[in-house]
Amino acid sequence: LSFKRSGELLGRPRITYSALNGDAEEQRRFATSVLAAFETCLPLPFSPSLGAAIAGRPFTFRFVDDRRA
Repeated sequence: LSFKRSGELLGRPRITYSALNGDAEEQRRFATSVLAAFETCLPLPFSPSLGAAIAGRPFTFRFVDDRRA
């Protein structure tokens, strides 16, 4: 995903890779919770200089479900 200078998302986040455990319903709930985490946190409070530096650059976030580890 990428951000605007204002800390809002630029476009819509996509899950590009997943290796999920559990049945289809549990996998769907995990993917939904990942997307909900971004919706809850955004927009991020970027300073003007940080916003200018990262606007449009792609970021990758990794979510790990280690409850069964």
